[in-house]
Amino acid sequence: MGVIKSLFHKGTTKKKGVVFQRNDGKTVTLLNSSGKGAKYAAELRDKQHYTNDGRLKTNEDGTVKPLTNEEKAYRSGYLAANRDHADAYNFKNNKQAYDAAKAKRKEKFKKK
Repeated sequence: MGVIKSLFHKGTTKKKGVVFQRNDGKTVTLLNSSGKGAKYAAELRDKQHYTNDGRLKTNEDGTVKPLTNEEKAYRSGYLAANRDHADAYNFKNNKQAYDAAKAKRKEKFKKK
């Protein structure tokens, strides 16, 4: 059983998921919530599907599978919900972290 340290973000040391081998010999990658969020963010950025181990998903004919509008909406909602939960936690427990996260987000959107 292996641990994924950095799936879609280079240089991070957070645990993103676990890789293990089933009894039938198939290797499976399970993501935790931060790994799932990183995967969804990468899929939205690149507008294409990724497998849990970071490879591009392809159709039967070998073309890269693009995201549909519904899949984009689901991923955006998942990321927004995680952001809301983090804001609520930071506001309740650590006002400085909440203010820093808000300022960082404002600065990010000013650049676009």
